[in-house]
Amino acid sequence: MSARPSVPRGLKVMLVAGGIAVLLAGCAAGQVTSTAEIVPVVDGALATVSTMDLRAIAVAPPADRSWAEGGSAPLQMFLINNSATPDQLVKVSSDRSASVQVGRGGVQASPAPGAPLSQSIDVPGDQSVSIGFDPGNPQVVLTGLTENLFPAQTITVTFQFAKAGSVTTRVPVRLTSPPSSPPIVSPTPTEG
Repeated sequence: MSARPSVPRGLKVMLVAGGIAVLLAGCAAGQVTSTAEIVPVVDGALATVSTMDLRAIAVAPPADRSWAEGGSAPLQMFLINNSATPDQLVKVSSDRSASVQVGRGGVQASPAPGAPLSQSIDVPGDQSVSIGFDPGNPQVVLTGLTENLFPAQTITVTFQFAKAGSVTTRVPVRLTSPPSSPPIVSPTPTEG
């Protein structure tokens, strides 16, 4: 008979229990973790239809306290075409406006009567299009608002694409833009 060194029973139990604990700790990874539900902070709504992603969708912040009933309000967003096939945004509608102007050219927050306007926005394959952030960008403008629109309020908007189809989402009105210059803070208190 060969003599094998014997391992004390208590050590065996500890090794087995430690191994089981390590295995069980790994089993829950990704199931109910605090990071499983984290969504990136994005100023605006997100939507997807087929291969088209719509990101940071929002009504631009009003210059005053709100967008006035009967007036117009521009939307801002990014359209991302995840397909090699070009597509077009052909129609937009909202529950809070009589109509929506889509395109380039004469689309403005206060459109001039008879201004030239294309009726769609091209989204090239495997590219993104910025809408409403700069005057040179394509524009989508809600016209004939049926009520005042206030910052942080949400409205329902439907986007129709020629190939990808349509998607409806809740869109927020952006908070009022921050001041163009930071406030001046005095290091010493003043008496009044």
